Amino acid sequence: MAVQLSYTWIFLWTTIAMSFATQGTKACLNHTKMVVINEVSEPLTQQNSTCSGDCSVFSKLCIYNFNKKHAPACNKSCHTEDDTPFIYNVTKMDDKYNLVLHKSILHLVNIWIVRNWTWMPSCEAQAVPAGETSPIGCNQAENCGDSNLVMKNISPSVECKDKPYIELKCEGTKPDYFILTQDEANNNTLCVTCENPNKKPEASVSLENVTDTTGLVSKDGTVSASKASAVMEDMKSILSKIGNASSAAVSLGEIKGVVQRLKEKKRVSIAYSAESKEMILVSNPNAQKTQFSWSVDLPAEAVNISQSANDGEGFASILRFPKMTPDVKNSTILNDAVYGISMGARISNLTDKINLRFKTERLQAGTEVKCNSWEGVGDQPNWTGDGCVTIMCNDSTITCECSHLTFFAILMSSPQPNGTITDADLNSLTYISYIGCGLSMFFLGVALFMHFLLRKGKSSQAIQILMNLFLALFLLDLTFLSNEWVANTGSYPGCIIIATLMHYSMLSTFTWFAMQALHLYLAFVRASNNKTYKNYMLKMCLSAWVCPAVVVIILACLNEYKLVTITTTSGYGAHMCWITNPMVHYVVNIGYYGVVFLFTLGIFFVIVQRIIMARKLKVQDAKTPSTSKNLMTIMSLFALLGLTWGVAFFSYGAMLIPSYYIFSILNAFQGLFLFIYYYNSSKVLGEDSAAKSSFKDSTSSNTAITNVYDNMH
Repeated sequence: MAVQLSYTWIFLWTTIAMSFATQGTKACLNHTKMVVINEVSEPLTQQNSTCSGDCSVFSKLCIYNFNKKHAPACNKSCHTEDDTPFIYNVTKMDDKYNLVLHKSILHLVNIWIVRNWTWMPSCEAQAVPAGETSPIGCNQAENCGDSNLVMKNISPSVECKDKPYIELKCEGTKPDYFILTQDEANNNTLCVTCENPNKKPEASVSLENVTDTTGLVSKDGTVSASKASAVMEDMKSILSKIGNASSAAVSLGEIKGVVQRLKEKKRVSIAYSAESKEMILVSNPNAQKTQFSWSVDLPAEAVNISQSANDGEGFASILRFPKMTPDVKNSTILNDAVYGISMGARISNLTDKINLRFKTERLQAGTEVKCNSWEGVGDQPNWTGDGCVTIMCNDSTITCECSHLTFFAILMSSPQPNGTITDADLNSLTYISYIGCGLSMFFLGVALFMHFLLRKGKSSQAIQILMNLFLALFLLDLTFLSNEWVANTGSYPGCIIIATLMHYSMLSTFTWFAMQALHLYLAFVRASNNKTYKNYMLKMCLSAWVCPAVVVIILACLNEYKLVTITTTSGYGAHMCWITNPMVHYVVNIGYYGVVFLFTLGIFFVIVQRIIMARKLKVQDAKTPSTSKNLMTIMSLFALLGLTWGVAFFSYGAMLIPSYYIFSILNAFQGLFLFIYYYNSSKVLGEDSAAKSSFKDSTSSNTAITNVYDNMH
């Protein structure tokens, strides 16, 4: 056993001696000390706890013996010239050695950890003589004790470089110290700094006391973009208001910021805390572990430019503007916050980039984000991605590497169902919808005018149903054309009202589609049974006008109508007021129309079957309608029964964008199609009495079905 221990110490001290020998003059110039942490089971004798040796190798040796309390073995060798101890404290718990070191000695020492070392080396112990089994200085093997090497050559300057601050671990330890932990079981080394890198500004000022803030914030909380730009240009004036303070917090309502003097040519880091709603100065970005919602690193290159432009005293000013005036595209901005940064000089084309980090909740799958900047010119931001590179670190952290300073924000593009729409498609669909709805409104208005003001006789039930459908469609087109304009005004009550009216008119339109199909079905039954229905139109009107009103009132009371943003791939957003809850939309809108669609489609197939039967049945003295007329009848039924809305069911996968165009064209121009049908059928019949002779017998009804709705007037 003694021989094995002797070999262990031969290896240990030979390695120590060789390490100094190979470093030579460099080690001496750096004044590197070899610090040995010696854990002992029993107190050492005075002889063994005295550092010996006058040679160049072991004069660099410092030994700390500790048991339950740390006791330096060599007072002179284990302190710096200003009497700072190399090791402030040593403790051990659960196989973990905890060493407390002053920050000034990290580069001065290398550390070895041993256990139960019971002898002191002499200058001759640098090597093992030939034929000897133990180093000189350990004359008898049994005096070497039960020693073993735990860990060798720990370099604090390496292990403690850019390490984090952990408040719990540093509790009770002064800020100038590091805690180095060596885990014997896992052979891991951990180092933390006890200097909190996060500092609050020394002073605080109100923005309105240092610059003109008139018109900066509107009554609804929106920040004027042009006024914000003017305020950022005047941030230097704050320095004269804070005296000798090196930094100051700046605020005006929800606008928060900071101004910091820049006396040293080094990187500057500033962060925004969403919890405390204030700017924080970060002295060491690598040490801070706090998850700030936003932070920026200003490189030394930018600091140098600021100092040169401001007579040697540079400064950095940052303001966070919530709810800034939207751009012309109504782009969606991450966290609805824009950050303005100014350093009193034009900062551009930097080789060492400015890093801005944005934290947010986990982004929805498919959401696209992009770093953008604005030069501060104009009444509305003109966002551009030039000069910035977007780096997605994970689903909740976005880093922007930018070569200039100005206003910054993250523009978001929310994922669209089963795909994303482009700017070109959105613009095209918008034009189609506006033109189609505009024309439909005009012709529906003409039809309603002709019916109510120019009609001479009493209208039939079929005409009354048709006019109710026209009125519902007219209201739907009107509210649709007005919706985006109301949404862009930012009026919350107005948004609720227009969304409620549009939803009501849409549900009414769906119901009148069903009433049209029901009337066609009952007309065939009545043709054979001559059965009449009491309060027929009253029941239809109650179903089509009152029931939808009940639904939308309930939804309005539940606050289901809100502002919705349709975002394109480039971040462009179109606003409208509508239902935001997907479940409500699928049940109330998609689900209800699905029922109507199945019902009207069933009636449609019945009528088409009658048309086919009528062509095959050669009735005497009856003319067989032409194919073109039959085709026109089928197309009229498509518009009349609202079957064109069924295109929405195919808005998936490869059919997504094409279905948008088909849906917009067919339904935006639906009012025009129905007017053409109404005008042509009115010319053919002219008199209301035609309905009375429509279905006198089954033979005549089979013939009449070829122009089915004409014969019901």
